[in-house]
Amino acid sequence: MALVVRSPVPEPTVGVDNQPAATNCSNGWTCTHRQRRPCDDLTEARRRSLEDRLTHLQIQTQQVMADLEVQCQNQVQCQELNVTLRHCKQRAQEHQIRLIRCAERLQEARRLADGHRDALRHRRHLLALARRQAHREQSYLNDSLVTLEQNRIIMEASATMRNEQLANYMRGLQYLFPITTDPDSAGTYRICRLPTPTTADKVPLRYPIKFLSSRSVIYNPCADMMRVNIRFPLYLYRNEWDQFNYAYSLLSQNMHQLLSAQGIDYYEPRNILANLKLLLDIIETRGSGGIT
Repeated sequence: MALVVRSPVPEPTVGVDNQPAATNCSNGWTCTHRQRRPCDDLTEARRRSLEDRLTHLQIQTQQVMADLEVQCQNQVQCQELNVTLRHCKQRAQEHQIRLIRCAERLQEARRLADGHRDALRHRRHLLALARRQAHREQSYLNDSLVTLEQNRIIMEASATMRNEQLANYMRGLQYLFPITTDPDSAGTYRICRLPTPTTADKVPLRYPIKFLSSRSVIYNPCADMMRVNIRFPLYLYRNEWDQFNYAYSLLSQNMHQLLSAQGIDYYEPRNILANLKLLLDIIETRGSGGIT
């Protein structure tokens, strides 16, 4: 903004009797009252020029004030924008912190997902191994079923052959030892003209025997008084040697009782076959009288 310096306007000099004194004009001539007109015009022109300049300066001042107001408004807006920018920066920092936390959570979730993926891969591997093992076991089971079926067929064939052999043995025994009835006493049977011990024997056995083929058992009535088992197998059951040996001793005592009833003092302990042969020889020697 240009500064304008106003030059002082020369005051007119007054002479004696209030008459205008002579003035010096700009051209060096001394002006009197008669020459006052050109100076007033110059002054008026200067005044007008100064007024124009003043008006121009006022307009410029107003423009400058308007520009200052605009600058102040812009400064206020800039301050507000700075405040907003600071808030935005804080929000951006908060969002950045949240983003970092989300990234950490994402990395943790990825690690967990990788762990679950590895566990799932391991389980799939174990499942594949189990499937292969199950397939092998199924193959082994199928082979075992085939083998079992073959063994069943062989067992059935063996049972058939054993039954045939047993029938042949029974026919041979029937041929070698024919069983006939005794015409003198009803209900008495003889084997090779010898009475059977079960029908001819009138002596009650101390230890009764229940004949069940290969599952025969012997009873000890005295054991009932002691509240223990009174049945003892005459066969080996589940490797129970104690019960079998005790049943064998009871059977040996029965044989000793039969020999004593026939008046025979000779007795071989625990040799039932020899004692039985001795008893049969005595029965055969005494004839059809049987056991008395």
